Amino acid sequence: MLRSTLQFVALLPGCMLPVLAAPSYAVPKQGSIEWKNCTIPLDGAECGKISVPIDYSQPTGRTTTLAMVRAKSNSTTPKGTIFLNPGGPGGSGVELLVGLLQSPTLPGMELLKDYHLIGLDPRGVGQSSPIKCSAKLWNIRVPTMVETEAEYKAMARHWKAVGHSCRMLTGPLFDHLDTTHVVRDFDFVRQAIGEEKFNLVGLSYGTQIAYTYAEMFPQNVGRLLLDGVLDHGQRGIDTVQTESAAFEITLHKFFEWCEGDETCSLHDKGDVQAFFKRLTAKALAKPLDAPNCNQTAEAPCRSSVTLEELITSVQGGLIPGQAQWGALADNLLAASKGDASALSVPYFTGETDPKGSWASLAIGCQDWGRARGFADLRAVQHATNTLSPLTLGYTQSLGYYARCVSWPVKPSNPQQALKKGITHAPPMLLANSFWDPSTSVQWAVSIHEQIPNSVLVFRNGSGHTSYNSPGEIATAMNEFLLEGKLPKEGTVYQN
Repeated sequence: MLRSTLQFVALLPGCMLPVLAAPSYAVPKQGSIEWKNCTIPLDGAECGKISVPIDYSQPTGRTTTLAMVRAKSNSTTPKGTIFLNPGGPGGSGVELLVGLLQSPTLPGMELLKDYHLIGLDPRGVGQSSPIKCSAKLWNIRVPTMVETEAEYKAMARHWKAVGHSCRMLTGPLFDHLDTTHVVRDFDFVRQAIGEEKFNLVGLSYGTQIAYTYAEMFPQNVGRLLLDGVLDHGQRGIDTVQTESAAFEITLHKFFEWCEGDETCSLHDKGDVQAFFKRLTAKALAKPLDAPNCNQTAEAPCRSSVTLEELITSVQGGLIPGQAQWGALADNLLAASKGDASALSVPYFTGETDPKGSWASLAIGCQDWGRARGFADLRAVQHATNTLSPLTLGYTQSLGYYARCVSWPVKPSNPQQALKKGITHAPPMLLANSFWDPSTSVQWAVSIHEQIPNSVLVFRNGSGHTSYNSPGEIATAMNEFLLEGKLPKEGTVYQN
């Protein structure tokens, strides 16, 4: 679910994936895809675009454009197509597939033995008619945690203004971004490429796309892999607290690792939790300096880091898992010495956001619940501050709950338990790591209970999602995707 959901990129430190500059297209006929060579060399890959209805209740009305990349199977008789979604919401399927093709040792490349792969940018994301907003408004700092009703009203006014700017600049598409529309887009593309069944590797928010598809089109389901499971059925404080607890628990695992491993740059601090508390107290008193960040750099970032931004960046630093926690330790140590640049957040300068934060909020506000008022938000804050005293409840879930209170578009796909029709879909595979700072293992268990014909397996490790690196669980996932072989229910993999 988290904003840092281009999972394959996490394996390539410092690697920036190229954005595919789309060639000039004539407007394709609705329901057809025009494939062309990509403008950067990608062996065996081609770029495509398709027009889909903005509002599926008016199928002959206005359209929007979806962008995608396809990698052809190595087989002369491929079994079909597997779609890829990296999550977010706001993650680019195009960038995910490009990163995969540039990293031939990743497990996903094995799928090309029998399947074509498609990385599709969902509507409003990446190269698929991206959300546009006022960067000037978005850059204004307004606390998500509020102490008074006056602060609450100021926050509500701010995000209302941001939302109106996005709606004005984006146009009609802005009102039709919820996951049900995204799912209909995927089915539209499935039909356009002539596939009988829909197969998906869904990471994080991509798991919500997967089971929503199975609810809406159970007869069209092929093989669905749900990795890092998001529970759209939880509501209100339960959602915020579950993610907050997962983050807090994983942070404690980080402390344990750092105190027990001499390679951690914070190892000689002794009590790493105490070090972290001192750093967050310092950020609470005054934003930390980020001297290497400025608003005119090639990748602009803020010249200081608030407490909220610090904790948000820490959650992102935990996402890759223990193998890369050393970078987080280095960044925290640097911040304690006066340079929090590596923990700074983007400063926006254009009318689109290549990181996907704008799309994430615009989509999230149509899918997730929001606070009913100041007292409701304060109750959530009190609960998370008490139960997660180190991370204080700062999560993506809290962002939706607070920032969406006055968003100009109401939820069109509200949180609710899965519909019974999903039981008619073929078996699907669910997977979660135990120490996931973003999508709690509790969510995976909940969704598994709602899909009786699913199999849930676990990885006894840290990090958000498991398909992003070679290991036992990734091997089991590929056996399911390639051969339809499901692992034993409840299997716990060590890597």
